[in-house]
Amino acid sequence: MEKLIAIRTFCSSHKIDVNFVYSIYESGLIEIIKQEEDEFIEETQLPALEKSVRLHRDLHINSEGIAAIFRLLEQVDSLQEEINRLRNRLEIYER
Repeated sequence: MEKLIAIRTFCSSHKIDVNFVYSIYESGLIEIIKQEEDEFIEETQLPALEKSVRLHRDLHINSEGIAAIFRLLEQVDSLQEEINRLRNRLEIYER
């Protein structure tokens, strides 16, 4: 089972408002796990949430902008993978 981090603990240690985490959740960038009265995120989601906090804090980007940035980065990664596949196929013909 994945390690869970309490949202309140994350917010306290990063000095951010809990509502920011909820807005990132509503944007679909992270998932929140509810257990009894507490809410958590999985440890694997920490990089995305921490990157979101940095974008918000350093560049003053709101959650909608952060979601757009994440989508664009995913598209760039996908296109880079496609370029690599096409290069590999092209190498076959260049030999």
